[in-house]
Amino acid sequence: MALAGLEVADAESLRRHYARTCLEWASASSKTGSRRSRPRGQALPHLAVYLAGCAHGFEHEWMNVYQVLARKEGAAFDPLPLTRDYMYRAG
Repeated sequence: MALAGLEVADAESLRRHYARTCLEWASASSKTGSRRSRPRGQALPHLAVYLAGCAHGFEHEWMNVYQVLARKEGAAFDPLPLTRDYMYRAG
């Protein structure tokens, strides 16, 4: 990022969100069992198990995913808010 003239403005761990999301996807996958859960008609019989395993890894902090927000380095005006409150307000 530095070579591209960018600096990190914010970084957030999405681990807890991914754990919950994977569990929801695993639940939906095991309930539908239809072509909707299979890309291009391919059989994915172990999708629910895979997603549950990913959820387990996130829950036990073995895995993590980060969202990194970058901005142009040296910009005179920084339009980013000081907190993340704007992201969590009901809109």
